[in-house]
Amino acid sequence: MHIVTCGDGRGGTNSLGRADDGPTFKEMIAVSARQAQRLGYRMSIFDLGGLGMGEAFSIEDPTFLAQGYYREISPLYKSKALHKPLVVKKALSRDDLLLYLDGDAILARPLDDLAADFDLAVTLRLPYELTTNYWRATRSITNTINAGVILFRASPTVYDFIDRWNALSQRLGSDQWALNELVAPPGLDAVGSIQVRDGLRVLYLSSRQYNFYHFRAEPPSAETRIFHFKSGVRSEFWRLFPDDGRAAPPGRG
Repeated sequence: MHIVTCGDGRGGTNSLGRADDGPTFKEMIAVSARQAQRLGYRMSIFDLGGLGMGEAFSIEDPTFLAQGYYREISPLYKSKALHKPLVVKKALSRDDLLLYLDGDAILARPLDDLAADFDLAVTLRLPYELTTNYWRATRSITNTINAGVILFRASPTVYDFIDRWNALSQRLGSDQWALNELVAPPGLDAVGSIQVRDGLRVLYLSSRQYNFYHFRAEPPSAETRIFHFKSGVRSEFWRLFPDDGRAAPPGRG
């Protein structure tokens, strides 16, 4: 398995595009790279500008370069990752199995036991999220899949999907909105199942285990594989990975 992530030199921003107090992408990606190495995985890092590590990935959008987001989709949501499908497409040529992580997501434990019979694996939100005012106000965009962690298995079908995802992302202005439009399941009870969407075998994983950003609702467990320090919970990064990230994540024993 190959891991890919990307980021720029600035600190994180929230859904409104405002500076989010907490670690920079450079700090988080440095720890992410060390974690990948310790677990025996190769990692590609793409520098979107000012990151100072990895490979340069040119972005020419003036709003992104100046503000850290591409478009204002709604008063509550600014799009920040229209580059994601192209980053994935470039990295997927390097291995048959690719794990995409947002720049604020970190692999904590191996994923080698995942089922092998999927083309795409995505993580579903937890039920409490669908009761929040924010989710109700951004439902068409955020939907049931969080796009910060995605697994891809290389094949012509998957490359075709990435092209469709990229085209729809550009049209809608959001990679997450487009991903949900293409492969979101009818409901959260799809977790743990593999369902076919336009010839694509999609594995639906729980974000509790594979994309944990639920710090305000519950603590992580020994089963948590991936931590996601997204907007609103970034300060948890320093608690779980203090100093330079050499501390083991909780529950490892």
